[in-house]
Amino acid sequence: MKKNLLFLLLFISSSIFGQSNFSNGFSDGYKKGFCQNQGVGCISPIAPIAPIPNIGENLNSYQDGYNRGFESGLNAQKTSNNSSSSTRTRYQTAKPNFIDFTSNLNSNGNSLMDLKIKAISAIIERAENNLEIENYNGAIENANSLLEIQPNLGIAYVIKSNAQYKKDEILNAYNNSAKAYSILSNGTAKEWYDFMFKEMSEYLANFMKISNFSNIQYNCENFWYKNNLSNYYLGLSYYYQQDYKKAKKYFNKVDDFEPAKTYLKSIENKTVIENPFIKKQVVKTESNKQNSPINNEVKKVNSSNENPNEIFTRALSKSNSNDNIGALMEYIKLIEIGVNEQGTNYDLATVYNNTAYALTNLKRYNDALPYVNKALELNKNYWYIWDTKGEIEFNLGNYNQCIEDMSKAITIKKDQNSLYFRGLSYMKIMKFDLGCKDLSSSEELGKKEANTEIKKYCK
Repeated sequence: MKKNLLFLLLFISSSIFGQSNFSNGFSDGYKKGFCQNQGVGCISPIAPIAPIPNIGENLNSYQDGYNRGFESGLNAQKTSNNSSSSTRTRYQTAKPNFIDFTSNLNSNGNSLMDLKIKAISAIIERAENNLEIENYNGAIENANSLLEIQPNLGIAYVIKSNAQYKKDEILNAYNNSAKAYSILSNGTAKEWYDFMFKEMSEYLANFMKISNFSNIQYNCENFWYKNNLSNYYLGLSYYYQQDYKKAKKYFNKVDDFEPAKTYLKSIENKTVIENPFIKKQVVKTESNKQNSPINNEVKKVNSSNENPNEIFTRALSKSNSNDNIGALMEYIKLIEIGVNEQGTNYDLATVYNNTAYALTNLKRYNDALPYVNKALELNKNYWYIWDTKGEIEFNLGNYNQCIEDMSKAITIKKDQNSLYFRGLSYMKIMKFDLGCKDLSSSEELGKKEANTEIKKYCK
């Protein structure tokens, strides 16, 4: 969903340009401070422009502004009294007070508040441009700059959320939209949060379709603001792992949502509700012949309008940016598509391997194993497939199998990762000489983690 960000300037009018509670409080406090202990005849001067709130002060706090204003007014009164006592003659008509504005001006006569507003406006304009030209990292940097100038500026979180959404960083985008909504709970902030709420709902539903409960838990547990959505999906994830105690705990936190009540009744009555996110239709693929988790992952996808080469490139990009969840979703599409008649710039062995490796990075080792086995069935000549299998076997505690697989990988190509895990496996079966030799070779090839293990086990 493309959002036109011209609306962003509208946020400034409510958060900076307009009179804030802080500036109102400062004005009142300054007048009171100036007339403190001066009697009923004290005429307070016009308060200077309110300064920028300090760390720990809130732009929306009248009391913070009042306290700062009172202190400034009191200091101005003392300065005025000291100055007049040295020059005043008895019965002389009092001179008018001069309020010094120079503390709020720079050498060009611009107030600090004016400069701040100009700086924020300029950065917002750059952020808009970066979003338009798809420089999303630049837009995020712009948002961070805004927050350095004005903490808790709602517009900065909206900008950051937009950029992260375009980068497919759904959790980050959702959290920043929620932060913006907590600051500016109406208008476009609400509109954008509602949109991201819908996107996050669909994101979690997609994990339910492939029974990927660990990623549901990761996302929901990392919500900045826990709500019905996080509690409901946490309840679902534990329910379908048959951890009914935890499922009940989270379903009970969901307010006024009938499906959550239905699951609570199911737990109470000891009945089972089938996962409603999984379609009944079974896709007939070669993997259906094997009784493996691949069957649960691969679903029919409407890919007729998608170029498989573009999907593969997108998957690699997500893998390289450590977006293993996003990469997994793309690779699953490619497994279903297969190799089309027009030709592709990938082979299925690599796709199955990369799927397995994405699952390995997500610590879903049992789920990863059938994928890497399928990859080896298609091609046994790629060192990286043996390397992936060896890493999976190590994490499953199958150290002898890891040594066997990594040895096959090393025969094809001597790689730091293969040597590292083979070395660790040798250590696990008490073959320290072989283990230290592999770890040293791995370190020489650039594996930094090998040095830590060498210090532990090798002299």
